[in-house]
Order: sequence, then C-alpha cells, then structure tokens
Amino acid sequence: MTHIPKEEWLKDSFASTKVDTELLRLPDASYQQLTPKEKDGLRQTEIFVGETVQVLGSSGDFKLVRKYDNTLGWVPSSNVATSFAKDFQLQMPPKSSPMDFLQKWLSVPYVWGGLSLKGIDCSGFSQQYFLQVHNILLPKNSFDQRKLGKARELKDIQSHDLIFCYHHELAATHHVVVYFEGQCWHARRKGGIVRQSLNEFLPEFKLEEVRSYLP
Repeated sequence: MTHIPKEEWLKDSFASTKVDTELLRLPDASYQQLTPKEKDGLRQTEIFVGETVQVLGSSGDFKLVRKYDNTLGWVPSSNVATSFAKDFQLQMPPKSSPMDFLQKWLSVPYVWGGLSLKGIDCSGFSQQYFLQVHNILLPKNSFDQRKLGKARELKDIQSHDLIFCYHHELAATHHVVVYFEGQCWHARRKGGIVRQSLNEFLPEFKLEEVRSYLP
C-alpha cells in the first residue's frame, strides 16, 4: 500500500461514494485493464454507492480511505464526493434469521474481496453473516476476525461459531467457515457459497481454531 504516515492523515474528513467501487491495496489507474488474477491481488473489499468513508489522504487521482469496519485502501477520487458527515453513520440492517440469510447466499459465486450477492469471499461471508443476522460488526479480514471472540474446542462447537482453517492443498491460504445447525457454510473458489456437513468438511481442511462471538 502506498504509504501515508498516520500522523499525516486528514482529520474528520468524510466522503460519500457516488458509485459501487472496489477498495484497492494500491492506487493503480490501470486496474480495470488488469487480468482477474491481478485484480484479486489488489482488491481489498467493496464499497457501495452512498456508503460513507473517512478520507485520510490523497495520491494522484486516488484517495486513501477507511471503511466503517476499519479496512484501509484506495479508491479513485472521482468515485467519492465530499460529505458533511462527522462519522460513518452506519445503520445496522434489519435482522435476518440465520436460515433466511444462509439460503439467500447459497451458490453466490466466489469473488476475492467481494461483499455482495454478485460475489463474495469467505471472510466477507462471515462478516455479513454476523452483521445481518446478529447486528455484530466483525472486521473484513479473517486474520482480524480471529483476534476476537472466545476459543472453543471443536467437540463443543455451537451454531454461529466460526471455524478457522486452511485447505490441505492450499496451506498458505487461510479460510473461515460459518457453522450453523450441524452444517458448515463457506465461500469456496469453486462453487461459491456451499453447505457441507462436518464429516464432509473436515477431511479437506486443517482445523486451526473455533471461535465464538455470542454471549
């Protein structure tokens, strides 16, 4: 990420996004011409039209911004408009039942950094599950999600817990899974959002930790 020292960040500067846009690790003007794999390497997450972001600085035609979940990244300056907001003005969505949420997302395609029904990744799915089902805001990144909550043994796993793991064949890629009523729901590169039993899931993945986020 192009570096702007924290002590040089703008104070109390907010903007509203004019279009759906992707939050990038680097301010790359050639992003739209990149290959899908190259885009995956730059895309942090998504920001949707009307969303309020904090503007921290600028570089060329890009602005460094922070989302309401503290994810940092770059967006084209033309995609945001100055706002008089003093904070993120996050409004929690109406609560969804767990099964309504899960069924709605089943088979949604996998997109690295995605957050919408057009495409989502594993940590985006777990973040949206807790936001829309429990009105609990988790970080976007699975590494940061794992820092929160309480550890639990697999034998004691309960509905709404998150399973942190990695695929045996992709040991460098960490993964997060939503557990609900005996089923593992997660975003896979092949198949998008899928549902598996623990018996189907465990042979494929190396378990790292189970964490609970509810009282």
